[in-house]
Amino acid sequence: MRASGWPQQETYTCSEEGLLDGRTWDLRTDCDGRYRDKKGAPLLERYEMVMDGIHLERALAPANNVTRNARLRDVAHNLRTGRMVTIAVIGGSVVYGIGCKDGLDRTRMRCAWPGRLGRALCGMFPAAGVRIVDLSVPATNLHSFLTRSPEIFKREKAPADLYIIDYNLNDRRVIKDTLVDVVTLIDILRRRAGGNAAILFLETLGHYGKHVPKTWRKQIPGTWHLSDVHSAIFASLGVPWVSYRDAIWPVLRQGPERACFYEGPIGNKTEIEPDVLYGGYVCWDGKVHPTWRVHQLLADIVSTLFLRLARGESCRVSTAAPPIIPAQGHLPHPRQVCITPHTVLSSKNAASFVASRAGIGWSFYEDVKGKPGWIGNVPGTTVSFDVNVSHAPMLSMTYLRSYDAETRMASAVVTLVCASRASTVAILNGSWNDPTSLEVAYEWKESKPMPVGASVNKPSACRVDVTVLAPLHTRMPIKFKLTSLLSC
Repeated sequence: MRASGWPQQETYTCSEEGLLDGRTWDLRTDCDGRYRDKKGAPLLERYEMVMDGIHLERALAPANNVTRNARLRDVAHNLRTGRMVTIAVIGGSVVYGIGCKDGLDRTRMRCAWPGRLGRALCGMFPAAGVRIVDLSVPATNLHSFLTRSPEIFKREKAPADLYIIDYNLNDRRVIKDTLVDVVTLIDILRRRAGGNAAILFLETLGHYGKHVPKTWRKQIPGTWHLSDVHSAIFASLGVPWVSYRDAIWPVLRQGPERACFYEGPIGNKTEIEPDVLYGGYVCWDGKVHPTWRVHQLLADIVSTLFLRLARGESCRVSTAAPPIIPAQGHLPHPRQVCITPHTVLSSKNAASFVASRAGIGWSFYEDVKGKPGWIGNVPGTTVSFDVNVSHAPMLSMTYLRSYDAETRMASAVVTLVCASRASTVAILNGSWNDPTSLEVAYEWKESKPMPVGASVNKPSACRVDVTVLAPLHTRMPIKFKLTSLLSC
């Protein structure tokens, strides 16, 4: 099911879906740490080329903390007692499943780890029901997700029992901003569902192999460091997490395990899905997006956690010491987010994203399939949108930042025009040197109240102008792309 262009929502009826992966699970209280499928191959044997008991315990150790995982135990109890559990997943293109396709021709969410997690939990808890709500937005980082959160959370038709967050790869650029963004997201999630939802962070790490430019591989230390930052933040916030990094690639200086690039079947007997051998590449495959095998490992790590919690035992297969969590100093306060906007204009809802005036060269269309927006390509021209603002105006905008290829990414100046006065909001730069294209966010709040209306309790009508600026020293075609605009 699709709604207003957002990713799909899946409900797994476990009595029907539980055998899709061909697995049955032993929920007996005796625990030897060997999670067997019906062919007798335990979890560790499934990944015997790249993971051992020490790695598995390091991956799960942060969620073994009794204080942090109390709400996760409630979710596991609901699964075991046959109830419906709603899991909302938050992330970017990896969570959405870009680039994922398996031997059964599954794509997008059914191929990515959220869909695999739904099927795995059904295999473990066949009497239960699992609903996966995909709140991911491809080509975003956490900051831009927060900016668009009011429209994204509208996809929830019922309160979530569990939120799983998977943001890392796109957040490596400005660590200090990520710190504030993580604190803000956790604050928002803790206030949703009456504060009763569990929260789990899935720490991932892409390694970029030989098939990408060398400049991309230089970014690995940044993503590695960000994993340590996340660990420190979540330990301080009391949020549980599991670490794909510590399961597969626990030592930076050694790089990924050599077996990550093993291209044969891992074990002669191992089959993850009917007629599909589980080959190599259970680490990132040297591309921007991981293979379905990586997604399967992510789902297996998370589902193993819930199997352990449902059993009520740790089920440890190794007595190795857990990883050392870096100390985190003073956490910042959550930043203000436009949670209840007066105006929401979004590229995911074309009917709402209407301009009051569009100059020459401005139009709403898809320059990339599935990714529409307002695009301007003539210097000095303006597109305008009618918005409502409070006496203390606040604007949140998302726009595309990309590298210059056949088109030069331009900048644009944003102005808020009200009856009393006009304010220059920002100059948004659409270009950078990073070889990726992402939606990024900019938020602005007037430093002092504006006399925009007769009453502080009544929003006033204003206008937002976005004007393309002429780049210097270029003969290339130009463009600037706006993807959302919210006002408070």
